[in-house]
Amino acid sequence: MAAQGLDLKETCIMCPRRGTKVCLTCKDARYCSKECQKSDWKNHKILCASFKDPRPESTKPGLDFRRGLLFRCGNEPPLFVWVETWRAKDVGLTFETFDDKVYFPGFRPERIFAEHNNIQARDMVADEHEKLIFYCSDDNTRDSPNLAIKRFTRGDTCGRCFQGPWLLMHQWSGPLTPPMKLGRQHIADDYDESLELDGGNREEEDEWEDEGDQNLEEYRDVDMRDVRSAADFFTTEYRGGGTMDQNAVIGAAINSPGAIALDNTKSKWSYSVFRDSDEIFHCEGSGIANLLGIPVLLRQVSSTSAPELGELSFQEFSDILDGRGCARAPERIGQDFRNPEAANLMRDMVSTTVGALPSIGSYADMAMLEKVHIGQNGFGTPHGSWDDDEVDTILVARADGLPLTREHLEVLCCYISQRVKPRLAKAVKGLSPGAAVPDREALLNSITRADFLDFFEEMKRKKDSEGEQWGSMPSPYEMQGEWAARLNRLISEQAK
Repeated sequence: MAAQGLDLKETCIMCPRRGTKVCLTCKDARYCSKECQKSDWKNHKILCASFKDPRPESTKPGLDFRRGLLFRCGNEPPLFVWVETWRAKDVGLTFETFDDKVYFPGFRPERIFAEHNNIQARDMVADEHEKLIFYCSDDNTRDSPNLAIKRFTRGDTCGRCFQGPWLLMHQWSGPLTPPMKLGRQHIADDYDESLELDGGNREEEDEWEDEGDQNLEEYRDVDMRDVRSAADFFTTEYRGGGTMDQNAVIGAAINSPGAIALDNTKSKWSYSVFRDSDEIFHCEGSGIANLLGIPVLLRQVSSTSAPELGELSFQEFSDILDGRGCARAPERIGQDFRNPEAANLMRDMVSTTVGALPSIGSYADMAMLEKVHIGQNGFGTPHGSWDDDEVDTILVARADGLPLTREHLEVLCCYISQRVKPRLAKAVKGLSPGAAVPDREALLNSITRADFLDFFEEMKRKKDSEGEQWGSMPSPYEMQGEWAARLNRLISEQAK
């Protein structure tokens, strides 16, 4: 859900800051800064000019056109398409549909729903009435890899299932108020049946009979925010089943005091190596790190089972996790498995108010409690699952596929602890539960690349004075080219 008091459409498409800058060409994409615009440019430049292509005029009553985003097969770049739609009915439901054979000849597509952006640690849509729908082949084993989708992701890596054509649509659903009465020219009685507007052998049906409560499902035009959400969806979804490349990704871990006590060879900050199909790429990200342009994803593991190279599957880790309904391993009793650095990384940067989450009174409330990007006490606080006594070891990897060194992870956590956390405490001091945070935007704007680099240089000098030789270390923004290649060679040799 969008933050209360701030319309999602007012925010930057890359982060929860207010989007004060609008692309001059498409006049739709909003950004908070040149840094966020630059981060989105790889994808935005492909579609920007065509966003203003005019909607076709309907030649028949009851037909409409909705903007969708089509990823064709192979190397062909994505493009906006005007999907011809019409309304159909079911018991108690009016829904908008289209001829899927136009985009998926020979088979009926599968639908995949998406509402949350793991990388940005916030929802893709404004409220519970909206969702993104991805249409794709129900049997993609017969199709070639969709390389356009692969290039659309942050790290040029995606799940193997992204094959054949994919179509993105934006859906709104809710009560139909007032109940709609439509003539036959507005409806089709069956999803698969061709629409007959000029006559035919179906009987005339002037109005629907009253069928009680009616709900509506209709499409809205895909916009540039949806395009960004699609790119992040492709980056994180379905990687657990393998990817097109199966590369090694360098990440890091934050080991809890209990983990170190159980294995005295471990230090607080350590390296991990992941295959790019690891389940960490489907986990939740850090909102603060995303504000800094260092998109990282976090995964909790048990210190009694976390491997040095982080290559176990999610299910294997799940089978041995303890403390949440599973029997506690005897060697863990009496140990300290708190991980305050993880709680800091997972602080809520989306909410606009302070105060505890509502008690569970409905399915919607329960769903809200499961949103791990919403702070247990509102803005600036972590979700309860990241701030309890059993968080334990945390594995961390960059969503953009670049290396994350243990030193960079340490700097990131120290930056949050020493600079961001005090600002958060000051911003919410004295506010009553439910109150809006008046300094929220100023605080978000203080978490910048320049501020982080200043802290990074300060910490390098401190480490050098302690004899740790950090002086020549590149920043997280420089982990490309030669530096990335050197690290990849080093870690790959270690993993053999």
